[in-house]
Amino acid sequence: MLKRRILTVLGLATILACQPPEMTTAERLQAQQQLEGKFSGWVQAMNNGQRDEVLAFYHNHSELLVFWPDGGVVRGYEQQERRLHDFFNAIRYMNFVAQQPRTELLGAETALTTFGHSTDIIHQDSRRVVEPGYGTIVWIRDPVDQEWKIHFQHLSANSMN
Repeated sequence: MLKRRILTVLGLATILACQPPEMTTAERLQAQQQLEGKFSGWVQAMNNGQRDEVLAFYHNHSELLVFWPDGGVVRGYEQQERRLHDFFNAIRYMNFVAQQPRTELLGAETALTTFGHSTDIIHQDSRRVVEPGYGTIVWIRDPVDQEWKIHFQHLSANSMN
C-alpha cells in the first residue's frame, strides 16, 4: 500500500514537472486572440488563393505534417510549398467555410484548433466538388519569430453519397 502511494505521488510529481510554465490570464487572452486571428487569416488567404500568404502560416520545419482531404500526406515545409502550388494551379475558385472553430491553449507554446468545414472548389476543368468535413490544427509558437504557426494539420472530407 505504501509503495503504491509513493508511486502515485512520484507519478503526479512527474506530470506536474512536465507541465509548461503557467501563463497569466492576460497572456492567455492575448494568445487566444492571436490564434483566432491567425486562424481567420489562414481561412481568408485560402479563399483568396494567396499561396504565399497561406504558406506563411506554416511552420518552416522538416517536421511539419499535413494531411490533405484527398488522403495525401505532406511531410516538411518544402513539400507543403509544392503541394499548395499544385493545388492552387489546379483550381479556379474555392470557398472554404470554417464552422464552429474552437481553439484551446495546451501551453504557452502549443495550441489546438478543431472545426468543421465545407469546401466548394471549381477546378480548372470546370469540375465542381463540394466537400464537408472536419479539421484539426496544432499550432506552435515559432521560437525564431514568436509567431503562431501550423505544425500539424488534418483536413478530412466526408462522402456526400
